[in-house]
Amino acid sequence: MRFLFPGRSTRDLHRDYQESCLASQRRAVGWKLFNDAFHRQKLSVFIPPKDQCDVYISAQFGHISNEMYKKHLHKKKTAAQQEKEKDKTESNMETSVWTMDLQSVLTCPNTQASAMYYKTKLTVHNMTYYDLKFKQAFNYVFDETNRDLPSHMFGYLHYNHFRNFLNDNPDIKRLTIFSHGWGYQNKCTNVSNAPLKLAAEQDITIEQKILVSRHTHFCISTFTMKRMLFKLFICSQK
Repeated sequence: MRFLFPGRSTRDLHRDYQESCLASQRRAVGWKLFNDAFHRQKLSVFIPPKDQCDVYISAQFGHISNEMYKKHLHKKKTAAQQEKEKDKTESNMETSVWTMDLQSVLTCPNTQASAMYYKTKLTVHNMTYYDLKFKQAFNYVFDETNRDLPSHMFGYLHYNHFRNFLNDNPDIKRLTIFSHGWGYQNKCTNVSNAPLKLAAEQDITIEQKILVSRHTHFCISTFTMKRMLFKLFICSQK
């Protein structure tokens, strides 16, 4: 499966294609032929997936009432927020509280210019860590030529980030980490062994709290680069 830049529909692509054909004095095919060829080549406009819990899916298909879903949403989000606030309040010189998340996929170069829009682009990933007490964010940006996204890659990032943090803050005796419930990112053996190894090496306690999908509003979400990048225009010569 190949993906194009997010945020646009297939209709938008067809309009860009027509403009490109007009500029180069070529005849453009109609929407139906364009759409058929688009799907025949297994192309798709990339839409970043959202966390979805079982109750949310059930509500979408009408298996439970909207009132039950709202109660579930309020209960889970309130519980998650209260847990984070409690740990944040208890943080001190010996206890550090973090959230971590893999942001949505970006592309490089990031451009809306039609001359470059259909060119091959690199997939860029952004792993972000956020210190709740000191409100510091750390972004680890890498493209598909550096690393893929197997589970052991997340373990590598977690281990190195928190090892560097602990080396700079030797008084820390306890780490509390909030994360999403994605299996290969946070709940598998490869990832779990990273904090276990670090805790044994540094003689500290590391507690990871995995929140229920779709109920994981992190402060870390405000530290994405996507908002700024969508406002950035890159021009190219014809």
